[in-house]
Amino acid sequence: MTSLPVGRFPYAYVLDTEYVAAPGEKQSPVCLAAHGFNKGRRVALFFDQPRVCPFPDLKNTLFISYNLPAELKTMLSLGWELPEHCIDLYVEFLNLINGRWRGKDCLKDLGTGLVDAVTYFGGNPMDFWKTSKDKERDYIKENGTTPPEGITMEAHQTRILAYCEEDVNATVWLGRQMLRELDLEQAPWRGKYCKAHAYFEHNGIPVDAERFQAIERESLKLKLSIANKIEETHRYRVYVIEGKETTTIKPHPVFKMNRFTNLLASKGITVGGRGAMWQATPSGDPMIEDEYFGVMCNVYPELRPLRQCRKSLNNLSRFETVLGEDGFNRSTLWMFGTRTSRNNPKAKDFLLSRPHWVRNLIAPRKGMALVACDVTGAEDWLAAGFSGDPELMRIYSSGADSYMEFAAVTGTVPPGTTRDKSNKGLEIIRAQHKTAKLAIQYGVGGETLRKYLGVPLWKAQYIVNSHKQAYAVYWAWVDDQAKLAAARGYVETDFGWRESIEQMSFNSILNFPQQAGCSELLRCTCILLVDAGWGYALAAPHHDALYMHVEAERAEECKRAVEDAFIEAGHIIMGLPEFPLRVHTDVVYHPNHYEDAEGAEIWDIVCEHFGWDKFAAFEQEESEGCSAAYSS
Repeated sequence: MTSLPVGRFPYAYVLDTEYVAAPGEKQSPVCLAAHGFNKGRRVALFFDQPRVCPFPDLKNTLFISYNLPAELKTMLSLGWELPEHCIDLYVEFLNLINGRWRGKDCLKDLGTGLVDAVTYFGGNPMDFWKTSKDKERDYIKENGTTPPEGITMEAHQTRILAYCEEDVNATVWLGRQMLRELDLEQAPWRGKYCKAHAYFEHNGIPVDAERFQAIERESLKLKLSIANKIEETHRYRVYVIEGKETTTIKPHPVFKMNRFTNLLASKGITVGGRGAMWQATPSGDPMIEDEYFGVMCNVYPELRPLRQCRKSLNNLSRFETVLGEDGFNRSTLWMFGTRTSRNNPKAKDFLLSRPHWVRNLIAPRKGMALVACDVTGAEDWLAAGFSGDPELMRIYSSGADSYMEFAAVTGTVPPGTTRDKSNKGLEIIRAQHKTAKLAIQYGVGGETLRKYLGVPLWKAQYIVNSHKQAYAVYWAWVDDQAKLAAARGYVETDFGWRESIEQMSFNSILNFPQQAGCSELLRCTCILLVDAGWGYALAAPHHDALYMHVEAERAEECKRAVEDAFIEAGHIIMGLPEFPLRVHTDVVYHPNHYEDAEGAEIWDIVCEHFGWDKFAAFEQEESEGCSAAYSS
């Protein structure tokens, strides 16, 4: 690797900040410390009063940090401009150890904090930290910029700045070990995404706080309403109500496994054993882990309401407030948190990770609009473009439904059959081929596909073979990718995100280009938007979708900007301008709310429970906190 020429920058700083941030709130800056990486200048600021940015030339200064978005959010909270050039040693450390093991231990599981990185490179933490990090963090969290009783302001500032300096010293040492190994272009490119990530976590998603909190207060009663209504409508006979109002254990719905087993049997769905249509746990019960349940709902779509009910009831059990006082959902998104480099927020903290109906609580503020843009068939586009398979490229470019096209390949429907949502039989065929297509592209063979589809082994193998014959160019590319990974010992995107294949399955190797490619596509789009001045409007990323919260009069302009950024990012990622990405964008203006079609049935039940008109406008007024979010 070519080492980064830090010396070419007039200024290069390693920085660290301390701050206070209650759940759901923006950061309240406490202090900042920075060391000149190549010229020795030092900066120490305590934010007990307004401070101007101390860095003279943000366009030509390199900033280095460990978990850089924390520092960038401090700058946003202070109203400072964000720097142009950044390197996050945390991200680079994640990339370095991704998929690597030490004996029986995955390196990532051993720790990814600054202390862990210093230790990994042979440093002694005792050389840098003279105090307990937990103790100092607690002190800062409890006191912020105001000293506790009996402590002078000078002593208070000295203590906090000294701790901040310890982190900077450790990061300077770590930087000198790591920078020599970093790629000249790729590390700063990932650093540019840190700016978008900081905007996401600083701005957050606008939520109708009153209704969110009503759901939180009524969560137990709402669970009863949802379970009762789903049972009344679909007659699953799986949920029973236990407990009495007069007891300490209040009435609550309980999912009964024996009843679910009976439900599957009544539909002719066998569980466990050879030739079974539904996988079983070691105890013999039907597997109901949510991801697997979701896969099986593609095969048996009549079970989707039951899965959504179960998922909603589980979520309502931990429906804690994760909103700021201004009604925005802010959470740590944990950038590059998965092996394929996707964001990895905690489901309970991030509103978009909750069941689909909860997204109906997203509500643009007065004078604002929500722009929601997602990619159409991102993984289909990546598989087709990366492999150059002409048939997959034809299907994607035509806008045809890829699952119905595959159903025609297997001979289940005549060629040219299009999707008809009113045709239940056709929808079941489509759902089955959706499950099959996704599973096959992830490397599933006939034996496993048989379990997913509940068909004989010969038919499952026939479906697998049909895919491989129809899309032979794709499968030749897959074989080449597997051989390349085996020869190199890792898989890698064109932008340098790498995973070691030390303990990586063939299916994971197969899945990596599409999953990691989606991640690179989203990051590239965000970088283009920030460079174009739209950072202030970034509200949330979610897989291959973006949500923007923007002034109503700029909504259409923002819509075009997001679509153009996705398409340009597609050109950058794929290098095939003649094979453009397809995107879909919705614009929601105040006082309307976002609507998620997949959550419609449960949302109707929620609205009926509270007596809300589901079509009524949200009347969330713009708060002072909301205005502040758009002041930078």
